Amino acid sequence: MLLLFTILINGTIGVIFKYYKEYGVDNLQAIIVNYFVCVITGTIVYMKPVVTFDVFTQPWFPFALICSFLFITIFNVVALAVQKLGILITTLFQKMSLVFPTIFGIIVHTESTGVYKMIGLALAFLSIFLINYSPGIKLNRKQLLGLGSLLALATFVGSGLIELLLYHVKVNNLTTGQDIQFTSTLFFLAGINGLIFFGIKALRVRPTLESKNLIGGIALGIPNFFSIYWILVLLDRGWEASALFPMLNVGILVLNAAIGVVAFKESLGIVRLIGLVSAMAAIILLVL
Repeated sequence: MLLLFTILINGTIGVIFKYYKEYGVDNLQAIIVNYFVCVITGTIVYMKPVVTFDVFTQPWFPFALICSFLFITIFNVVALAVQKLGILITTLFQKMSLVFPTIFGIIVHTESTGVYKMIGLALAFLSIFLINYSPGIKLNRKQLLGLGSLLALATFVGSGLIELLLYHVKVNNLTTGQDIQFTSTLFFLAGINGLIFFGIKALRVRPTLESKNLIGGIALGIPNFFSIYWILVLLDRGWEASALFPMLNVGILVLNAAIGVVAFKESLGIVRLIGLVSAMAAIILLVL
């Protein structure tokens, strides 16, 4: 049930980003606000302050610091990748990042590799490609070489490293029941990094502060906190990374596709429909 909630909460994030574009919300400002709302959410759930001076002595702090830097960096990389390569190609590279925790879990931590699981993983990768398929995508030589290819690679590697670091923290029991404190500290540091980035950007372009950016950040913050926290809880409950991350990524894609059809009147097409069927088959096989 918690896995379903995690998929649903990530689907909510996708819808919020769609409305960002519709209402002209400044992504960077809203993202920064969102990080601090995540900290407030963690404090409410924890029933006491979560980001305290003792976090610097925790074994998970270096990983929270690295993740926080990746959060704000990859956000900007993804934004540039969407501009250069389009949202479909960028999403494809983002979701394919599940290969990092999957391979790491199987090779380093000898997670199970049954027939059903291997077929499920193959279908998961296939479904990611098919769901993101669009016959209208045309990439010229200039996009494929130079900055475009670097952005695609950075999106793939950066997204994979975030998932890998989260898995590493849990599989090595570094949080020892402090998942909320780790998650909140991660977001707090990401917010600080975001403010630094915002300050540097403000030296070149004077920003316009609007209430809609604040509202957008608040709307995003609560589901964003649980999207990370619940992944850690699932790993703590014994889920293997090689099953969890493929199921999450594929499930989120299926949900986003369904929301796109129902709420935003998007069309599927035969290829994407096959991708959705493959995705659901993958989820079933990974659960077995």
